[in-house]
Amino acid sequence: MHRPRKSGFTLIELLVVIAIIAILIALLLPAVQQAREAARRSQCKNNLKQIGLAMHNYHDVANFLPIASMTGTGTTSSTGGQSGYVWMRYIMPYMDQTALYNSWNEGLIYTDNATRTNGLTNYDILKTTVVGLLCPSDIRFKAWNNVLNYNYGVNLGNTFIDNASFAGTPAVTAQGGSFKYGGGATGVCYNLRDIIDGTSNTLMVSEFKAGQVANDIRGLIWYQPNVGFSTFTGPNSTVGDWIGGTWCTAAANTTTMPCALTAPAGVTNVYLASRSQHAGGVQTLMCDGAVRFFSNSIDINTWRSLSSRAGGEIVGEF
Repeated sequence: MHRPRKSGFTLIELLVVIAIIAILIALLLPAVQQAREAARRSQCKNNLKQIGLAMHNYHDVANFLPIASMTGTGTTSSTGGQSGYVWMRYIMPYMDQTALYNSWNEGLIYTDNATRTNGLTNYDILKTTVVGLLCPSDIRFKAWNNVLNYNYGVNLGNTFIDNASFAGTPAVTAQGGSFKYGGGATGVCYNLRDIIDGTSNTLMVSEFKAGQVANDIRGLIWYQPNVGFSTFTGPNSTVGDWIGGTWCTAAANTTTMPCALTAPAGVTNVYLASRSQHAGGVQTLMCDGAVRFFSNSIDINTWRSLSSRAGGEIVGEF
């Protein structure tokens, strides 16, 4: 008598099938990751478009763009008053954040945790996440006093360097950006008519890489020195940022950022480059509301010309 033969797979056949599946997964995974990044990049672009709409709506009501930053009117401390008096707060009503905007107490600094308006202190507001200011491609890191780093900053204009080795002190040129930095308790705001180079040829808002390590203040746009970017270097430049009198370069640290910055106490002079987690460049909102992707390899003179609101440069193709 013959026993019935049982069907099955040999060990070699199983190993071959597993190998084929592994190869298919390896081939598919990059495509999936690219699709996810494309979706994140699309969301980031939409964030910039919404910021542009908010800026223009604010301009329609106030007849000028919001100030990039000012020292504020907080009564307890002149330095603490620097936090919160920044462009992002003024456009909150146009980003579905009216409650946060109305809760801010103009007469108090952010560190006053006792006095509440509508149930919130100023410090509570600073710790509240505004999703529309976060690029989904970047990581999240609450770098300073549990305040979140964001991913967008306004155009503060071109800068020049004393020499090519970046050993000197940068300074903003007379033809600055589309937003005014500082300016005391009142500040200066620009109208779209002041952008005589043309709104389609002038940068408005670009990306920041949020701080990657503790006490890294990049993206901390609630704090006055960090509200915007300058075009002293190009997008995602390997050259470091100028922080309070020091060039912060790649040699200073081993993280994914050019260097790890310290907490912002006493820092009043900051020039940050535009950076992103998107491969190849940064997404930038123009003053006319369009969003453009600028390559890391863009000519530095073109990039600087695009940042001036009244430089009179002939930009050409970009």
